[in-house]
Amino acid sequence: MNNRQLQYILEIAKERNITTAAANLYISQPSLSSLLASVEKEVGAQLFDRNSSPMNLTEAGEIYIETARSILNSLDTMQKRINDLTESLHGRLRLGCTTHQSPLLIPVVLAAITERYPEIQIMLTEDSPAMLEKLLLSGELDLYFSVGNRKLHPRLTTAILIQEEVMMFAPASRELPTLEPSPARRFPVIDFSKLGNEPFVLMKEGHQLRRIMDTVFEENDFRPNVILETSSWQTCLRMVTNKIASTLLPYIATEAPACRMSAYCLNKEYYWQSSLYYRKNAYFSKIMHAFISTAKEVLQGTGNKSIQ
Repeated sequence: MNNRQLQYILEIAKERNITTAAANLYISQPSLSSLLASVEKEVGAQLFDRNSSPMNLTEAGEIYIETARSILNSLDTMQKRINDLTESLHGRLRLGCTTHQSPLLIPVVLAAITERYPEIQIMLTEDSPAMLEKLLLSGELDLYFSVGNRKLHPRLTTAILIQEEVMMFAPASRELPTLEPSPARRFPVIDFSKLGNEPFVLMKEGHQLRRIMDTVFEENDFRPNVILETSSWQTCLRMVTNKIASTLLPYIATEAPACRMSAYCLNKEYYWQSSLYYRKNAYFSKIMHAFISTAKEVLQGTGNKSIQ
């Protein structure tokens, strides 16, 4: 039994399909099937039920996977502790981020990390929040970016990076009703009571940001004229810049020129939180500390509300 075998069997267990796992590992399907057969012969038991689709773990397979993760996590911790004995920061960081947030967060943070710590290797996994949390809990990730106010798993802890104000964005060509100016707010405050039948594009139901949107409308006793629901922030922004509809988004999501849309504060402050999650009892390496510190510094330096 070696590291490669453990990692390959874990990939099969994750995908529950040999062909998909082989593609992820950049090896042929027959080679991976042969390796699995060899491992099963070595341990003396079948690890997967071949009659189910997708493949399910057998009882022996569950024991193997649990042990494989424990072995690989122990080896990873050993390497991190050895790396931390040296003065320079070097080694790998397994980072997770959602596919929606990756374009907004990863480039700006990794640019700073690469400049400061060129010997750190970032291994990025992009997936859904549920899958990233599962990978983190199993020890296959060191950190993962999370946005919104997610319920914290009891085995995880979080480092809050920023709290970004949720605002309303409308096409610049429209003049929308506002409340009395407030010097404490950076933009005019929208007056929902006089907004009328303004068209809105919103995130789809079930999205964490949609819950904030719904709360805003409910607390303002306002029923929006929703002409489109989407799972993409970029679609929301393009609907605004193309003069089709208004939307609610965190300020960090806006990259369009000010001449193409207008920003409005809400009558109450609502925040969209960006955090880094990690396991409570896992070894907290120097690389993890450096990444969290750098990410917090970079993101708070973009004009967002800082977390002290």
